[in-house]
Amino acid sequence: MGCVRISLGGAIRYILEKQRHTILGKEMQEVLIKGKDILPETAVRCLEVALMNAKCQTRGYILDGFPLTKQHVELLVEKGIIPFKLFELECDVTECTIRAMKDRSDLNRPYPLPDSPEAISYKNAIYQSEIMPVRQWYTEEHKNWMTLNAKSNKWLIWDRILNETAAVTKKIQNYIERKSFNKAASIADLCISPQE
Repeated sequence: MGCVRISLGGAIRYILEKQRHTILGKEMQEVLIKGKDILPETAVRCLEVALMNAKCQTRGYILDGFPLTKQHVELLVEKGIIPFKLFELECDVTECTIRAMKDRSDLNRPYPLPDSPEAISYKNAIYQSEIMPVRQWYTEEHKNWMTLNAKSNKWLIWDRILNETAAVTKKIQNYIERKSFNKAASIADLCISPQE
């Protein structure tokens, strides 16, 4: 697809590594030196800066693993960051545990993860309680949430996401083209809320 994959942690690391001399970078360094956590508001500011990268602007981006809470959604909306499509990979705890046990033996893991069966079960319980309002908001407000079965093979998941993304991109291109010729253009599936 050529899109840039970006996570919230990646955005934070980007600021700390590439823009540590900026106001945002210095602010985060002070927080981390004190041993405190980066606040979600600050993390979303990092994401906003990372998304201004020329590659993200021209190729598009995949926001990996975010938003996870209603507060995250509110912060993204406040910054005007509205994903065109959100994909949730649905997987039961047993399958997640099996995959984590396989991944544990991978020597190329960039960061050690708390992936014991207990940790996975705990994380899943929190995820299920936090994601419900997020799913509901995006489904009702922008109709851009799509759930995929993560037990399907990778090719099938990739193909579905690619087709869905291509369809959304085509609708955006059609909208821009028609508006440039002062013609009526459909706003269906362009993340326009019912109120707008």
